[in-house]
Amino acid sequence: MAHMINGNDFAHAGNAAWHGIGTQLPEGASLDTWAETAGFNYSIGEATVQFDLGNEHVGTFDGKKVLYRSDTKAPLSVVSDGYKVVQPREVLEFFRDLTEDMGFKMETAGVLKRGAIYFALARTNNEALIAGSVHRQYTLLATGCDGTLATTAQLTDVRVVCNNTLRAATDSHAQQVKVKHSTTFDHANAKQRLGIMSVDRSFEVMIEQLGKLASYGMNSHESSLFFAELLSPNRAKLGANDLNDLLAAPVGLVGGSVKTDKARAIKGLDQLERDYYMAPGACPGTAYGALQAVTHYVDHSRNQGNRDGATYSALFTQGAALKDRAFEELLNRAA
Repeated sequence: MAHMINGNDFAHAGNAAWHGIGTQLPEGASLDTWAETAGFNYSIGEATVQFDLGNEHVGTFDGKKVLYRSDTKAPLSVVSDGYKVVQPREVLEFFRDLTEDMGFKMETAGVLKRGAIYFALARTNNEALIAGSVHRQYTLLATGCDGTLATTAQLTDVRVVCNNTLRAATDSHAQQVKVKHSTTFDHANAKQRLGIMSVDRSFEVMIEQLGKLASYGMNSHESSLFFAELLSPNRAKLGANDLNDLLAAPVGLVGGSVKTDKARAIKGLDQLERDYYMAPGACPGTAYGALQAVTHYVDHSRNQGNRDGATYSALFTQGAALKDRAFEELLNRAA
């Protein structure tokens, strides 16, 4: 069973925990306090890979090394000799000048996968109101030592009422910067490529995009079909009659309708529709509401029994990709 996030490896600022987990810290807490509370107070050690063949013969695996936690000595991964580790404290240090010189505020820091993945977010000075909801801009830095995640910096939008996260799209800078572990991570270069000095413009673009979605109406038939196609892109699995049945029962859970077996078999569809109508801050009837349903579904409803895996997915892998695809497809509709 995956290691679960708790107060010993997750910290947050503000009145409510991000995704309902973690230990609260006061605004302005030092990076040392963040490191201690969020579980960043360890380093990644390296050792030679050895194997026991019996008869007192111990061999070595040339070209490979074991990465392990300095505090528990627990192994985290086996990587090549050329793998360049970014230490947990380096993730927090990325934000030192941003918090001390640019007014950013540390908001979240966490450790996943027993210490193999670690990340932090800081809130920029930007926020705006869309469809009655406050949106704030954040900078995220994440990395790991198990070979699954490049060091990743990105701008992220958070809808405050429900803590839904969405990767920002910008017009002049990369929305996401990834540095492979075969290369030494350069803080200044990553910030330049991400466009940290022009976050105001990137946030303006994001708010313009969300505003378009808020102005684009979607009836219940359209939203149901959008959700079905998003979760099951291969529409061939649904026949024409099944699609008609699905459209005739867009609010099956709320209105009591029953979907066909094929429509109901789309994993997560019922929960996604429930979020569309009933999640905190739900605003059905627009493309913006459909997007917020997807982000809430990914961030909060999926994989509730595995908070560690759900957080990792929502920020970096399948969940993040699903949110990106929903955002792109809805923007195309509203164009």
